[in-house]
Amino acid sequence: MVSSLLRFSLDYFHKAQTLIHTIEQINKDPNILSNVTLGFQIYDTCNVPHYELQGALQFLTESTTLSNNRCNTRSSFSAVIGSILSANSIILANVLGAFRYPQISPYSSVPLLSNQQMFPSFFRTSPNNRLQSMGLARIVLSFGWTWIGLVATDNDYGLLGIQPIKEEIIKAGACVAFTEYIRLGQANRNAPHIVKVIKESTAKVVIVYCFDVDFIPVVNEMLKQNITGRIFIGNPGWSRSTLLSIRNYFQILSGTLGLIDNYYEVPGLSQFLSNIRPSESMGENWVNLYWEKVFSCKFLYGKNLTGSLETPVKECTGEESLDDVKNSSTYINSLKISFYTYDSVNVLAKALEDLKNCKEGEGPFSHGTCAGPQGVAVALSSSHSSVVGVALRSSCCHTYTAVFFTVAYVMGSGTQASMVLLTHYIRKVRLKISSGYYINFDKNGNLPVDYNIVNWQLSPEGTVQQIQIGNYSTAAFPDQALTINSSLLLWPTGGHQVPRSVCSESCPPGFRKAARIGQSTCCCDCVQCLQGEISNKTDSTNCFRCPWDHWPNPEKSRCLLKSMDFLSYEVLLGGGLATTSIISSLIPALILRLFFLHRQTPIVRANNYSLSCLLLLSLCLCFLCSLVFIGYPDYLKCLLRQVLFGLAFTLCVSSILAKTIMVVFAFMATRPGSNLRKWTSPQVSYMIIIICFLLQFILSITWLSLASPFPQYNTNTKPALIIVECNEGSSIAFWTMLGYLFLLATTSFLVAFLARRLPDRFNEAQFISFSMLAFLSVWVAFIPASLSAQGKYTVAMEVFAILASSWALVICMFLPKCFIIVFRPDKNCRHLIMKNKD
Repeated sequence: MVSSLLRFSLDYFHKAQTLIHTIEQINKDPNILSNVTLGFQIYDTCNVPHYELQGALQFLTESTTLSNNRCNTRSSFSAVIGSILSANSIILANVLGAFRYPQISPYSSVPLLSNQQMFPSFFRTSPNNRLQSMGLARIVLSFGWTWIGLVATDNDYGLLGIQPIKEEIIKAGACVAFTEYIRLGQANRNAPHIVKVIKESTAKVVIVYCFDVDFIPVVNEMLKQNITGRIFIGNPGWSRSTLLSIRNYFQILSGTLGLIDNYYEVPGLSQFLSNIRPSESMGENWVNLYWEKVFSCKFLYGKNLTGSLETPVKECTGEESLDDVKNSSTYINSLKISFYTYDSVNVLAKALEDLKNCKEGEGPFSHGTCAGPQGVAVALSSSHSSVVGVALRSSCCHTYTAVFFTVAYVMGSGTQASMVLLTHYIRKVRLKISSGYYINFDKNGNLPVDYNIVNWQLSPEGTVQQIQIGNYSTAAFPDQALTINSSLLLWPTGGHQVPRSVCSESCPPGFRKAARIGQSTCCCDCVQCLQGEISNKTDSTNCFRCPWDHWPNPEKSRCLLKSMDFLSYEVLLGGGLATTSIISSLIPALILRLFFLHRQTPIVRANNYSLSCLLLLSLCLCFLCSLVFIGYPDYLKCLLRQVLFGLAFTLCVSSILAKTIMVVFAFMATRPGSNLRKWTSPQVSYMIIIICFLLQFILSITWLSLASPFPQYNTNTKPALIIVECNEGSSIAFWTMLGYLFLLATTSFLVAFLARRLPDRFNEAQFISFSMLAFLSVWVAFIPASLSAQGKYTVAMEVFAILASSWALVICMFLPKCFIIVFRPDKNCRHLIMKNKD
């Protein structure tokens, strides 16, 4: 059997001494429970559940117990403090709760115990494990880590502690890379497998929920395989561990973040422990084992012999001073969480005080009543971990840890009714202890707690220390619960820059996350948004289409107002065409003036002066009508531009047609016996022009009446632009108009072509043939060009066709005549104009 000394723990002894010290303080305070003395009894449960149950039944059945005044008395117990292990507390709570016996546990922390329906009389001064778990999850999420590994022990403590963490991480949109368990039933604690998973995972952050002794094998395995660069997040079970806070482990655990209890020093406890001497207190075996543990010595006499005489040992004298060891880290750490026991005793004392001072008629129950029978007795119990073994008296279980504290407050017989009343007063306790810390239970029997957040760093002296860098309060509002001073943080890399722990890198704006098939939702690829879509935040899961009048910027991170695209005067193309149109319109005007000045000359008179003037005027209109196509296409422009274009060119081409026909009639009328002389009068030519123009005018009026053109926004041709264009209303009407012009021009060309060999010195039919051929060529080329062009270029093609066809008429029809009038006036005579057939 392993000796009791090897299994002795300072932590559990200090908890027992804290309870004794607190009771002594309360008994000495005249302001608390005056004229009443609290006593205690301690039971050894050996950390065995059925022993816990046996102890509970013992005081429930009012068996004989031993109080601290060492006299036998019968007492009715009314409250229990215990135990440390959550599993044993659940057993006690099931039994005690059935009789509404109050139970206050200083150290049981599983969330199940918060169920007041199952455990109506259970309270605890230690924090609920779920609160720890929520704090650990919030720490991880506050740094933006989305790819986290989880490691926990495979018992209730680990399973119930890790589950809320996983739920909170997933709820926040982060992911769990792996969940591994420390197998307590295996000699190596499953460490090789756990370390292999950590090594192969891309997760840089690992939350470890266990006690330090269970985590040590995993750290040793990581040290063996030289795995560094991981950030561990620890629960209070190991975040303050002295076993792990050694230099050898620091290369693995550097930068660790952890939650630790926001402890305070129990008033007077240090001095109380300094006064302890071997064989002077109850349970002398406890004190002797404590002495041997603290001073690393052994008592070598009597029943306290703990080693063989043949083995060299340091003998304990009993005169050693605790002042020599109380500043050591091991000694200090063992005292840090003793305040939970201190809180438990004070809560119970305050509840008894409130019950004792209740006045009839002013009580909290019906009709202002307080308690029923006057007798109330209290039993306080606590159970330790199986790491250490101590016992008050000799028993077969002296090598196991189990202490059962009982405080007897003897004023008569207690009843179940008085226990219910005491439970009520415990629930309503509001107590300010000497440290300024307030104690009050919530509806589930839990206390709001504050945790300190520590960061494992190396001190200048080369020792591992836990530096407080923030805190987590379970009583604060969610957005104020967590505070971290990032400037105090040191990461494994040695800097202050927060490391990243993600399965895949963040997708920048302009991309969306696409989940990888068969992998976690945090593992994704970045896919660029489609045309016309944006994502305006990092790690967007969807792209959103811009409004119809907006278009994404090149990065596809925001929508910009689309540019209006039309043939504007401000752009080079539109300005150039407009300038060309205006200048070109001056040429027919100048020719008209030239003809007017030389209207009596043979070349002007021979070419039908009146028709030539009308043709020149129509050419001016043809050049100028192109201006209607340039600029913002408002409703009026869309309504008139094609109509003006059609009417202007109809007037022009019909004038040429009339001139051509008149030339033919004039030559045919010169033949003997011809009856065509009457068709050579000017009225015939005017009649031809009027009829041709009237047909186009009727077609235009019909077009405007039935399906008039209108402006529209075209977002289909170029999605990034809004093309402001004119919808012709009826494409049939538009092409009919062009077809009519084509018919007039073709007729003019054919008539002129047939008359090209008439015996004239200056036969104008030849020039008409060339002009109509050029005119038709331009507009035939316009058809495929306009169909292939887009936006403003379609309009520009039509303007170019107007200018080109107009210039073809000017050049072919009038340039030779102008040349003779200006540069060769000697040829502008009748005998050269007229020529016989010979």
